[in-house]
Amino acid sequence: YATKRNDPCDTTAQSNLSPYLHFGQLGAQRAALEAAKHRRSSATRESVESFLEELVVRKELSDNFCHFEPDGYDSLDGAAAWARESLELHASDPREFTYSRAQLENAETHDELWNASQRQLVHLGKMHGFMRMYWCKKILEWSARPAEALATVRERRIFFFFFWTKKTKTQKSHSRSFFFFFFSFFFSFFPLIRFQPPQRRS
Repeated sequence: YATKRNDPCDTTAQSNLSPYLHFGQLGAQRAALEAAKHRRSSATRESVESFLEELVVRKELSDNFCHFEPDGYDSLDGAAAWARESLELHASDPREFTYSRAQLENAETHDELWNASQRQLVHLGKMHGFMRMYWCKKILEWSARPAEALATVRERRIFFFFFWTKKTKTQKSHSRSFFFFFFSFFFSFFPLIRFQPPQRRS
Protein backbone atom coordinates (compact mmCIF):
# COMPACT_ATOMS: atom_id res chain seq x y z
CA TYR A 1 0.00 0.00 0.00
CA ALA A 2 2.75 2.46 0.92
CA THR A 3 4.59 2.19 -2.38
CA LYS A 4 2.05 0.87 -4.89
CA ARG A 5 -1.29 2.50 -4.02
CA ASN A 6 -0.83 5.22 -6.68
CA ASP A 7 -0.19 2.73 -9.46
CA PRO A 8 -3.46 2.11 -11.34
CA CYS A 9 -1.88 -0.91 -13.02
CA ASP A 10 -1.50 -2.68 -9.68
CA THR A 11 -4.91 -4.04 -8.70
CA THR A 12 -3.78 -5.46 -5.35
CA ALA A 13 -2.31 -2.44 -3.55
CA GLN A 14 -5.46 -0.51 -2.59
CA SER A 15 -7.91 -1.41 0.13
CA ASN A 16 -10.97 -1.03 -2.18
CA LEU A 17 -13.00 -0.02 0.87
CA SER A 18 -14.24 3.32 -0.47
CA PRO A 19 -17.80 2.26 -1.41
CA TYR A 20 -18.30 0.50 1.92
CA LEU A 21 -17.01 3.47 3.91
CA HIS A 22 -19.08 5.83 1.79
CA PHE A 23 -22.39 4.04 2.32
CA GLY A 24 -21.77 3.35 5.99
CA GLN A 25 -21.44 -0.40 5.65
CA LEU A 26 -18.03 -0.16 7.30
CA GLY A 27 -16.91 2.39 9.87
CA ALA A 28 -13.59 4.14 9.36
CA GLN A 29 -12.81 3.57 13.04
CA ARG A 30 -13.30 -0.18 12.68
CA ALA A 31 -11.05 -0.29 9.61
CA ALA A 32 -8.40 1.75 11.42
CA LEU A 33 -8.47 -0.48 14.49
CA GLU A 34 -8.11 -3.62 12.39
CA ALA A 35 -5.26 -2.13 10.35
CA ALA A 36 -3.47 -0.93 13.50
CA LYS A 37 -3.14 -4.54 14.65
CA HIS A 38 -0.50 -5.01 11.96
CA ARG A 39 1.67 -2.06 12.99
CA ARG A 40 4.19 -4.17 14.88
CA SER A 41 5.27 -6.15 11.85
CA SER A 42 8.19 -4.57 10.00
CA ALA A 43 6.81 -6.04 6.78
CA THR A 44 3.54 -4.13 7.02
CA ARG A 45 4.29 -1.13 9.28
CA GLU A 46 4.94 1.36 6.49
CA SER A 47 1.79 0.39 4.63
CA VAL A 48 -0.31 0.52 7.79
CA GLU A 49 0.96 4.01 8.61
CA SER A 50 0.20 5.19 5.07
CA PHE A 51 -3.26 3.67 5.19
CA LEU A 52 -4.08 5.27 8.54
CA GLU A 53 -2.80 8.64 7.38
CA GLU A 54 -5.24 8.58 4.48
CA LEU A 55 -8.13 6.95 6.30
CA VAL A 56 -7.97 9.04 9.48
CA VAL A 57 -5.89 12.19 9.00
CA ARG A 58 -7.10 13.17 5.54
CA LYS A 59 -10.66 12.14 6.26
CA GLU A 60 -10.71 14.23 9.44
CA LEU A 61 -9.26 17.15 7.51
CA SER A 62 -12.05 16.99 4.95
CA ASP A 63 -14.76 16.42 7.56
CA ASN A 64 -13.60 19.45 9.52
CA PHE A 65 -13.39 21.62 6.42
CA CYS A 66 -16.95 20.73 5.48
CA HIS A 67 -18.15 21.25 9.06
CA PHE A 68 -16.62 24.70 9.40
CA GLU A 69 -17.36 25.80 5.82
CA PRO A 70 -20.97 24.58 5.38
CA ASP A 71 -21.81 27.25 2.78
CA GLY A 72 -18.61 27.12 0.78
CA TYR A 73 -17.19 23.63 0.61
CA ASP A 74 -19.06 22.83 -2.62
CA SER A 75 -18.72 26.15 -4.42
CA LEU A 76 -15.96 28.16 -6.04
CA ASP A 77 -16.13 30.46 -3.01
CA GLY A 78 -14.66 27.62 -0.98
CA ALA A 79 -11.39 27.78 -2.86
CA ALA A 80 -8.38 29.74 -1.65
CA ALA A 81 -7.96 33.24 -3.07
CA TRP A 82 -4.92 32.23 -5.13
CA ALA A 83 -6.89 29.34 -6.66
CA ARG A 84 -9.85 31.56 -7.59
CA GLU A 85 -7.45 34.07 -9.11
CA SER A 86 -5.75 31.37 -11.14
CA LEU A 87 -9.04 29.95 -12.37
CA GLU A 88 -10.21 33.37 -13.46
CA LEU A 89 -6.89 34.12 -15.12
CA HIS A 90 -7.15 30.99 -17.28
CA ALA A 91 -10.92 30.96 -17.72
CA SER A 92 -10.72 32.19 -21.31
CA ASP A 93 -7.84 29.93 -22.35
CA PRO A 94 -8.64 28.00 -25.55
CA ARG A 95 -9.73 24.41 -24.99
CA GLU A 96 -8.58 21.80 -27.47
CA PHE A 97 -11.54 19.62 -26.49
CA THR A 98 -14.85 20.38 -24.81
CA TYR A 99 -17.55 17.86 -23.96
CA SER A 100 -21.19 17.98 -22.93
CA ARG A 101 -22.36 16.48 -19.67
CA ALA A 102 -23.99 13.64 -21.58
CA GLN A 103 -20.72 12.81 -23.31
CA LEU A 104 -18.88 12.79 -20.00
CA GLU A 105 -21.58 10.71 -18.38
CA ASN A 106 -21.34 8.09 -21.11
CA ALA A 107 -17.52 8.14 -21.21
CA GLU A 108 -17.48 9.42 -24.79
CA THR A 109 -14.26 11.44 -24.84
CA HIS A 110 -11.13 11.03 -26.94
CA ASP A 111 -9.22 9.91 -23.83
CA GLU A 112 -9.45 6.15 -23.27
CA LEU A 113 -7.90 6.43 -19.81
CA TRP A 114 -10.49 8.97 -18.67
CA ASN A 115 -13.31 6.92 -20.19
CA ALA A 116 -12.16 3.83 -18.31
CA SER A 117 -12.09 5.79 -15.05
CA GLN A 118 -15.61 7.10 -15.60
CA ARG A 119 -16.93 3.63 -16.39
CA GLN A 120 -15.26 2.24 -13.28
CA LEU A 121 -17.01 4.88 -11.16
CA VAL A 122 -20.41 4.17 -12.70
CA HIS A 123 -20.22 0.38 -12.64
CA LEU A 124 -18.22 -0.27 -9.46
CA GLY A 125 -19.05 2.77 -7.36
CA LYS A 126 -15.38 3.66 -6.92
CA MET A 127 -12.42 4.94 -8.85
CA HIS A 128 -8.74 4.33 -8.32
CA GLY A 129 -7.41 7.08 -6.05
CA PHE A 130 -4.69 8.19 -8.42
CA MET A 131 -7.09 8.30 -11.34
CA ARG A 132 -9.50 10.56 -9.43
CA MET A 133 -6.94 13.36 -9.76
CA TYR A 134 -6.62 12.81 -13.50
CA TRP A 135 -10.39 12.43 -13.90
CA CYS A 136 -11.42 15.68 -12.20
CA LYS A 137 -8.64 17.80 -13.71
CA LYS A 138 -9.71 16.72 -17.18
CA ILE A 139 -13.30 17.82 -16.48
CA LEU A 140 -11.90 21.26 -15.71
CA GLU A 141 -9.78 21.20 -18.85
CA TRP A 142 -12.69 20.12 -21.06
CA SER A 143 -15.20 22.67 -19.73
CA ALA A 144 -15.67 26.15 -21.11
CA ARG A 145 -15.35 27.76 -17.67
CA PRO A 146 -14.56 26.59 -14.11
CA ALA A 147 -18.14 27.15 -12.95
CA GLU A 148 -19.34 24.82 -15.70
CA ALA A 149 -16.88 22.14 -14.61
CA LEU A 150 -18.13 22.38 -11.03
CA ALA A 151 -21.75 22.23 -12.18
CA THR A 152 -20.91 19.12 -14.17
CA VAL A 153 -19.61 17.16 -11.20
CA ARG A 154 -22.63 18.22 -9.17
CA GLU A 155 -24.93 17.02 -11.91
CA ARG A 156 -26.71 13.75 -11.16
CA ARG A 157 -25.66 12.12 -14.40
CA ILE A 158 -21.96 12.45 -13.63
CA PHE A 159 -21.68 12.16 -9.88
CA PHE A 160 -24.98 10.50 -9.00
CA PHE A 161 -23.33 7.76 -7.00
CA PHE A 162 -22.01 10.23 -4.45
CA PHE A 163 -24.59 13.00 -4.25
CA TRP A 164 -28.02 11.95 -5.42
CA THR A 165 -28.75 8.63 -3.77
CA LYS A 166 -30.90 8.61 -0.67
CA LYS A 167 -28.38 9.13 2.12
CA THR A 168 -28.18 8.61 5.83
CA LYS A 169 -26.44 11.24 7.98
CA THR A 170 -23.19 9.28 7.72
CA GLN A 171 -23.46 8.99 3.95
CA LYS A 172 -24.08 12.74 3.61
CA SER A 173 -20.93 13.36 5.60
CA HIS A 174 -18.96 11.11 3.26
CA SER A 175 -20.43 12.95 0.24
CA ARG A 176 -19.30 16.28 1.65
CA SER A 177 -15.87 14.80 2.30
CA PHE A 178 -15.63 13.53 -1.27
CA PHE A 179 -16.57 16.99 -2.51
CA PHE A 180 -13.74 18.43 -0.42
CA PHE A 181 -11.27 16.01 -1.95
CA PHE A 182 -12.55 16.92 -5.39
CA PHE A 183 -11.89 20.58 -4.63
CA SER A 184 -8.45 19.73 -3.30
CA PHE A 185 -7.54 18.15 -6.63
CA PHE A 186 -9.52 20.71 -8.61
CA PHE A 187 -7.61 23.65 -7.17
CA SER A 188 -4.27 22.08 -6.31
CA PHE A 189 -2.73 22.85 -9.68
CA PHE A 190 -3.12 25.77 -12.05
CA PRO A 191 -5.93 25.25 -14.57
CA LEU A 192 -5.17 23.34 -17.74
CA ILE A 193 -1.92 21.95 -16.38
CA ARG A 194 -0.95 18.91 -18.39
CA PHE A 195 -1.29 16.04 -15.96
CA GLN A 196 0.87 13.14 -17.10
CA PRO A 197 -1.14 9.89 -17.08
CA PRO A 198 0.56 6.74 -15.88
CA GLN A 199 2.44 4.83 -18.51
CA ARG A 200 1.02 1.53 -19.66
CA ARG A 201 3.08 -1.52 -18.98
CA SER A 202 4.41 -3.29 -22.03
